[in-house]
Amino acid sequence: MSLTLVLDDATRPDEGVERQRIDRVAAFDEVDRRVHVGSGVIAERYQRDVRAVAARDPPQRLDPRSGLARPGDHVGTQRERDVVDAHPGRIGAMPQLTGAEVERIFREAGAVRDGHFVLASGRHSGRYLEKFQVLQRPRETEKLAGAIASWARGRDVATVAGPTTGGIILAHEVARQLGTRAVYAERGELGGREFRRGFSLAPGERVLVVDDIMSTGGSVHETIAAVRATGATVLGAAVLVDRSGGEATLDVPLYALWRLEIPTYGVGCPLCAAGAPLEHPGTTPAPTVAAR
Repeated sequence: MSLTLVLDDATRPDEGVERQRIDRVAAFDEVDRRVHVGSGVIAERYQRDVRAVAARDPPQRLDPRSGLARPGDHVGTQRERDVVDAHPGRIGAMPQLTGAEVERIFREAGAVRDGHFVLASGRHSGRYLEKFQVLQRPRETEKLAGAIASWARGRDVATVAGPTTGGIILAHEVARQLGTRAVYAERGELGGREFRRGFSLAPGERVLVVDDIMSTGGSVHETIAAVRATGATVLGAAVLVDRSGGEATLDVPLYALWRLEIPTYGVGCPLCAAGAPLEHPGTTPAPTVAAR
């Protein structure tokens, strides 16, 4: 076991502390927060910001239940006294991911596929983004959701809502990082989406809608409509990828981590005309060829 430095009460939190490793395991989770730490706490610094805090006791640091500091909740260690203070005005936001960084995550996960696909909207496309190849990876999902949570902070989000299926994972992780709850909108028997399983929203409740891939915006529109049907307020929407090239529009602020244009086709699909084999990946297509 190697231990470089333990801060005492007289140590300034912005003084450099090297990364610790215990039995070849990193002692810190990567976070972007400025905090004041006291005795019995190990801290990691990056460019004069404390990026992580952990309990002094090595076994506690390796215990997944120890609750190291993460975006969304400043209480970083199991013992309250280990975090002396956290000034809201000094908490730094998680750096926003660039579109190139999000594309890299998708490509490295094998999520960018070429061929002839039918999308959840019923429209056809020559390229498909298999988000579950990314969402199966907790660390990448946490990073992507963290960028959305960073954008949403300060908007007084009470609840995060996502459409089934990929929106469940994303809504849950964004809500976890924001310290709120998550609800899920399922396809209704007569079309559109609705909240089942006892989910309820109060009139005026401030809701953030999230989804994975947006082609024409149908799933997001349907989820927004389901939220508004309860009397709650939609304060914005966020997606991992907007593949519409800006064609999909909403009547609320929209944040997309990665924007690109991938053509989709209805009647007269050139891929169909060329006889390319058709694949049906992912979600069962919606009843109409309207939107996602």
